[in-house]
Amino acid sequence: MLQGWVGITTSFQRSFPDKNFSVAIIASTYPFPPIAVNGLPFSIANQESLSVAQNLPLLRLASRKFPGHLVIQNNSLYVTEPAQPQTIHAAQSLGTMIAFQTNEDLPPSNDKQAACGGPGAASWVCSSHVKRGALTWKGGPGA
Repeated sequence: MLQGWVGITTSFQRSFPDKNFSVAIIASTYPFPPIAVNGLPFSIANQESLSVAQNLPLLRLASRKFPGHLVIQNNSLYVTEPAQPQTIHAAQSLGTMIAFQTNEDLPPSNDKQAACGGPGAASWVCSSHVKRGALTWKGGPGA
């Protein structure tokens, strides 16, 4: 996986040397399930290796290759839930910028509106710019 990441980051660096590189991480229990080169899943003896720690080598490499230009992103931010701690920790420890996407959980019928709540079925559409602004500035409970 790291070898592929080197190729992706090198290509981006060559094509866009002065641009920010935004990496949307998967801050969940199993960000990268075990999938073989042939595309089929395989079993793994050590389930602990399938943790959010899988993100760290990729993020460390990107932070070295894009100093001052790396953005660590998480595609979930809700007024009703705290921001993902792994995303915050990674950005702080690597000294990068951080970004969140707010409308990840709305059904396709609402794809042109922002979600103010969630996750999942608990999502509701932001009914005003005031609520969207509160979500942006507050960043969730405890922020």
